[in-house]
Amino acid sequence: LPSGLVLTPTVFGYAISGNSSVSESQLSQTLTENGAILVATPVVNHARKEYKQDIKNLYELESLGIKIDKEDDEESILQFMNNYRSTIRIANGKITAGFPFLSNVTQLKDNFNVAIKRLHALLRVLQQEPQKMGLYDNALREYSDQGIIEEIREPDRDGVTTFYLPHRHVWTPGKSTQLRIVFDASSHAKGELSLNDVVHRGYSLTSCIFDILMKFRTYDNAMIADIQKAFIQIHLPMDHRDATRFLWVKDHSKPPSGSNIKYYRFCRVPFGINAGPAILNQALLKHLETMFCKDAQKSNQAIGSQPNQWSLL
Repeated sequence: LPSGLVLTPTVFGYAISGNSSVSESQLSQTLTENGAILVATPVVNHARKEYKQDIKNLYELESLGIKIDKEDDEESILQFMNNYRSTIRIANGKITAGFPFLSNVTQLKDNFNVAIKRLHALLRVLQQEPQKMGLYDNALREYSDQGIIEEIREPDRDGVTTFYLPHRHVWTPGKSTQLRIVFDASSHAKGELSLNDVVHRGYSLTSCIFDILMKFRTYDNAMIADIQKAFIQIHLPMDHRDATRFLWVKDHSKPPSGSNIKYYRFCRVPFGINAGPAILNQALLKHLETMFCKDAQKSNQAIGSQPNQWSLL
């Protein structure tokens, strides 16, 4: 190329490599015009930069044309989440954590009309496929039996934050769980807010990957774990549960109206809330702080010398 870079064909498409003094704007234009992928990050004024920053540049998403949202500054987010973590309660082996609501939660409408319309559409589909209807109903019964959801006997309540989550199914016949129910926390009526709009989604962990990898190499032994159904291990406090309502029917052959509607709400943190990863992360930090509160040194080793650095993924 005229810039001195080399355009190499690969199985993934063309890749750009080589040394050049091309500017970032020129490089971005080259990538766009050639539909190429970047296999190295350009480093400018190498001698003037800290070594650590040079290494972190290799992981910068901006160099690939991916922009990261920077709506809030890091310090304010950390302060918000620290305050939120202080509200998490651990008792009798149970973690209870509410939603990190934003100040605009007072503007949240209940989304009932959208949820009922989506339920009408869902039932029309499921009534054509009795097998899926049965699996759907059984899944909700299992959720109820396991204490993940609970039926609302008196849905008309004042003074609580209420939101109805539309839901649908994902059909994967090749897996052990063929039908999975997905709840839509981004749903909203025109001009209204969704549940995801009024909860803090937390700090992006992408920028912490380098630090986490380095900390992982610090000690001789390391532990990793995949917590089964992690979100639903966290209990919701009573005053936050009505923000996770959803609708179902008593009789599948009848339309969802009047006495045929069943009202449910989650007792645990549902999957699909954009604040879910932040809630889980803060709950884990709270748990580790509680475990090691009698030994500050062990606590620092477990969660990093500064827990605010989000040492957990």
